[in-house]
Amino acid sequence: MMSKFTQALLLTLGFYLWCSNFSFAENTDWGTLNKNQQNVLQAYQKNWNDIPSDRRLLILKGLKQFQSMQAVDMENANKRFKKWKSLSSEQRKEIRKRFTAFSKLPPPLQNKIRNNYRKFSKLPPETKRNIRQKWKKMTPAQRHKALKKRKLIKKIKKQKNRMKRLRKRKLRN
Repeated sequence: MMSKFTQALLLTLGFYLWCSNFSFAENTDWGTLNKNQQNVLQAYQKNWNDIPSDRRLLILKGLKQFQSMQAVDMENANKRFKKWKSLSSEQRKEIRKRFTAFSKLPPPLQNKIRNNYRKFSKLPPETKRNIRQKWKKMTPAQRHKALKKRKLIKKIKKQKNRMKRLRKRKLRN
């Protein structure tokens, strides 16, 4: 039997997967779930069949993914979930807002941001602290200028324009 914390984590994973807007046409009624799935998702038992089927499938996909994780990965997921739960609703709202903005960026730019983050995360703690302090002290105009100097602003605009052109081409076809 899984702990309530693990169940809550799985429910949250399911929610985020649901937000991905996948669509499936598979039977996911409560009666079709196996005993393990029913145990983990017992909090949903009363209204499970009222949840849209595509969302149910995504919750089940998240459950399967979580259960197939290595113990270390599961522990890390639990830590991230605890950290998420400890955030204020304003902080969570800001994170969701940033995630939405990030999701709207063109994939090449998303990859560049991910790579830059990986590089940053490998820096020594003191260096990261100095960079953060310097960034916080900057005004928005100074930050813009620093990004422009690194040609990131220009690349962002270029990528956005490319994506607009691609969308227009798709609409024409």
